[in-house]
Amino acid sequence: IRDMNIDHAEQTIKDKNELLEVNRKDRYNDKVRSEKLNHDHQVTLNYIKDQQSISEADNKRNTNQKIEAYNTYRIDDAFKKAHELASLLNVDILDATERESKWL
Repeated sequence: IRDMNIDHAEQTIKDKNELLEVNRKDRYNDKVRSEKLNHDHQVTLNYIKDQQSISEADNKRNTNQKIEAYNTYRIDDAFKKAHELASLLNVDILDATERESKWL
């Protein structure tokens, strides 16, 4: 019985040590995975921030664009259509029919 108890105790210690080693490996792998996810998350955040900065810079650069949306030779017709489009797009209208341009 004593030998059986000793064998059982040795087996218990061996099992405990194996479980500790498995637990240690699992914790290490979890830590590595967590660090990789944190790194990937930070890379993604930086990418989004860079894309937003680029987009904002592009928007600032492209504020003075001319768009030909309608073509007519009648001034009253042109301004009527300009007011309709400006209202829809929420933009200002530039009257460039005279030497001195003016915003309407």
